Amino acid sequence: MDTRKIRIAITVFICLLFISFVAISELHSRRLAQVKIEEHAVIIADDLWNFHYQGAAEYLKLVANAQNYKTLVVKDHRGEIFQKAGADDPGALDRAFIRVGLIPEVPLNAVVAFEGNPIGHIEAVWLPRTVYRYAYLFFALVLILTVIQLYFRIVRHKEILEDTVRKRTVELARSNASLQVEVQKKKKTEETLRKSEENFKKLYEESRQAEEVYLSLLNSSADAIVTYNMAGHPKYLSESFTRIFGWTLAELKGDVIPFVPEAEKPRTMEIITDLIENGTSYQGFQTKRYTKTGQLLDISLSASRYNDHRGNPTGMLVMLRDISEQKRLEGQLQ
Repeated sequence: MDTRKIRIAITVFICLLFISFVAISELHSRRLAQVKIEEHAVIIADDLWNFHYQGAAEYLKLVANAQNYKTLVVKDHRGEIFQKAGADDPGALDRAFIRVGLIPEVPLNAVVAFEGNPIGHIEAVWLPRTVYRYAYLFFALVLILTVIQLYFRIVRHKEILEDTVRKRTVELARSNASLQVEVQKKKKTEETLRKSEENFKKLYEESRQAEEVYLSLLNSSADAIVTYNMAGHPKYLSESFTRIFGWTLAELKGDVIPFVPEAEKPRTMEIITDLIENGTSYQGFQTKRYTKTGQLLDISLSASRYNDHRGNPTGMLVMLRDISEQKRLEGQLQ
């Protein structure tokens, strides 16, 4: 199959995957936001019933900043404002996104009830900052597409190089046969050989430069990147991997990376088996991994299988993102 068609198909698939993720994520975020505002209504009910202004003010201010509420208003059953709060002024980037609509203003509403009786309601204008999550994902997908493009380009260069070598070999064989009959053609044959060597060096240098660009892109990623052979042994570790997890490729000496916790091994083996046997790609799979010093990190894992120029599976590309700080902040917020 034409590599250009493969690249187009992969690009279309990743674009559709990104669009689907954004749509599903937006629906989930809106549902979760409604659940949160209803939880706040339950918490604020006692303060509204007892007209405890101070406690309500402190809670609403904390919630407004934590949940990105532009405004948060509690009204009693008569419609009069009991308490009002708002988040701190957004940064310059947030303000720019709000102006162009990338951060929409979403209205939320929930009834405040005490002992089953409605005593008021809570209204909020929510500023969902999911655009940052989509931006990170978009750049990750762009990086993956770039790596795939470079991979196919390298494969193409290697095919051209192999074809050129085969052609030059045939030419040299014919030239050597001609030398036995016509001694005068010796100089011409030597000139042909010299040009062949120059072309070979040129093609080899282009292939080597393409490989350097490929490695440079992998090393420039903030996420840890590992390539494995089909036996699960690491062939390449990015600089970010060594910075986050501590191991280098030299000290592993081709052995399996010992960073999978026992509790994660069954699910990890299922993913590896599915990836090797079926070629199923994984995006954003949340798991845990140890560092070289024994620290347990929360990880978002993406993995795909890649083939050689003949289409045979030859290895796996795995990207690991450290989301420990994100998990910690989510835990504090909850």
